[in-house]
Amino acid sequence: LEQAYKAREKQDKEIEEISKQLKALNMEKLELKGVVTQLQTTQNEWEDIVNELRNQKEHMEQKTTQLESEKEKLESRAADVFKQLERAKSAQHKQELEAKSKYEQIAFLNVENCELEETIANLKATKNEWETTVMELREQKSCLESSAFQLEAEKQEL
Repeated sequence: LEQAYKAREKQDKEIEEISKQLKALNMEKLELKGVVTQLQTTQNEWEDIVNELRNQKEHMEQKTTQLESEKEKLESRAADVFKQLERAKSAQHKQELEAKSKYEQIAFLNVENCELEETIANLKATKNEWETTVMELREQKSCLESSAFQLEAEKQEL
């Protein structure tokens, strides 16, 4: 009977030790779940940022296209002005009056053209910056996904 009692005490100690180990594993599991949740939240935030950057990039591309179209229209207008000047050469007095007006228009168009070219250059630089940012975010997302996969694998092993 004493032997049975000792065996029972030994079993109770083993059960208690296993119970402690199980509690420790459950705590680790909860901690890992928290880490996975944080990583998923971070990944969602990055995805939101990437989507916003894509939207901004698309908007910038549309604006660039619009500005290029406006530039082409202005260049076309400038070409029209030069054609008008050529036709106006037939009459000296008319030529002088029209030339003065056209030179003023050309100066205005050149200023507008320079401003548009500067705006286009700025938009292209901004577009390049966004593309770099998107590429960096994709790399970070890839690292996060890799980390999440490793954590999931470690979780599976547990």
